[in-house]
Parts: sequence; structure tokens; C-alpha cells
Amino acid sequence: MLEKNKGIFWSIGLVIGCILWGASFYQMKDAMVYIQPLPFVAVRMFGGAIVIGVLALISGRNLLKHPKQGIILGVLLSSILITQTLGLKITTASNSGFITGMFIVTVPFFSLLFYKERTSLLKCFAIGVNLVGLWFLTGGLTRINAGDVWTLITALVCGVQIVYLSKIMKQEKMDAFVLCFQMFFVTALAALVFSLVLGIPYHFGSKGNILRIIYLIIFPTVLSFILQVVAQKYISTVRASLLLTAEPVSAALFAWTLGGEKYVPIAAFGGFLMVAGMIISEIPENKKIKKGAS
Repeated sequence: MLEKNKGIFWSIGLVIGCILWGASFYQMKDAMVYIQPLPFVAVRMFGGAIVIGVLALISGRNLLKHPKQGIILGVLLSSILITQTLGLKITTASNSGFITGMFIVTVPFFSLLFYKERTSLLKCFAIGVNLVGLWFLTGGLTRINAGDVWTLITALVCGVQIVYLSKIMKQEKMDAFVLCFQMFFVTALAALVFSLVLGIPYHFGSKGNILRIIYLIIFPTVLSFILQVVAQKYISTVRASLLLTAEPVSAALFAWTLGGEKYVPIAAFGGFLMVAGMIISEIPENKKIKKGAS
């Protein structure tokens, strides 16, 4: 009963984290009017590493614990954030949020590839629904832009990260704070190196933009990632991937409201199809969850 209550509690926590992520898309796009994508990732992740590192040290944690897993997750996270940020610079916040959400249909494939878990025919149908939705959302091949392609890469790497994170959090005694610190530090270092090699300047813009970056460091970085990492310790991979669909939904809603982006009905229909495909893809797994998975 205690484990079940923890599962419910952290499921709610994960949804809250997803809403914070979704709300951050239009804010990141606004921030990158003044700061370039790679410097933005470097600053955001270094800031997150500092905040969470201080909290970890105060509580007596060893920041060098389980470095292998932290480095692997750091490489995955750097790939996710760099490609997503590059894509967001070009495409719209709503497109970025919805396309990123396609990770949910990659999770079963990576589970099969890495852990020999078979994929049902219903999941294959769900993939088709998502692809049709993506076509409507982006305008098809005639209107798809480079930002959408970058974001598709983000979705693929997200699938790998979710499967791997779920595995290590359940099979090994991982410290969520230490793991997040290592992920953030590796990601920040990668973005810093790439930006310096490419000679990209670090301009932060106005005081208002600096405050926006600080907000992005504390809430959709430190808080949301802690919620995700801890949640995947207590809930199944399938349930986590299903709950994570709250991110693209909230991204579109915030972009079309507070973000001031133009509401396009055909794009909204495409987003609806993508979310429908995400949900359909998890129906068989949800039945298994009722039989035993948390």
C-alpha cells in the first residue's frame, strides 16, 4: 500500500514537472531572442548544477557517486537539450512541444531493442496516428523546417533516456540529486565546449531576460528533472511515458495563450492526433500495470 501511495504521489509530481516543462517552451523561445542556443543550454545547465550541487552537499551527499550512469545520462540529456534548443530557435514553441512528445512511441521500440520487450500491433497503429498528426502539425514535407527535424532527433533521444533512466533507478540504488547534478554538469560542459569551438558569443540581453533565465534554471530545470528522476523510481516506464504526454499538451496551450503564438486549427488538429497516438500506444501496457506494475 505504501509503494502504491508513493506511485500515486510521484505520478502527480511528474505531471507537475511536465506542466513546468511545457510552460517553458515559449519562455525559452523568448529568451533566445537575446542569447544563442548553445550558450543558453550551457548557462541553464551550469546554473542547475550549481543549485542542485549545493543542496546535495548540504545534505551530505557524495557528488562523485555512480559516475558511469551520470555520464551516460549527461550525454543523453545534452543531446536532447542541444537539439531541442536548436530546433526551438527555428520552429514554433507549439511545434517543438508536440514533436518532442513523439518520444512516447519510441519507448516501446527501445524497450524491445535493449530489453527484448515486444511491441504490440496497437503500438504500430499509434505510430501511424502520430506520423499523420506530425504531418498536419508541421505542414508536411513542403512546409517542414530544419527546426522540426532537430526536434525529431530530440524525441528519439528522449525515448532512450526514459528507458535507461527507468532501468537504473529501479535496479540500482541511485541518488536522484547526485544523478541530476552529474547530468546537468556533463550537459553544460558539452554545450560550453561546442559554443567555444564555434566561437558563439555569450550575450544575455536585458535584466528581464536574465531573470527569465534564472526562472528557467530553478523550475523547469532543477525542480522538473528531480521530479522525473525520482518518479521513475516508483512508477513503471509505461506509466511515466504516458504521463509525460502532459508536456506537449501544456506546451501548445501556453504557446497559444501566454506565448502569443497564432492559433492554427489544422495544427491543433495535428497536435490532437499526436496526443491521441501517444495515449493509444500505451493501452496494452496500462492493462499490465493493473496486474502488477506500479
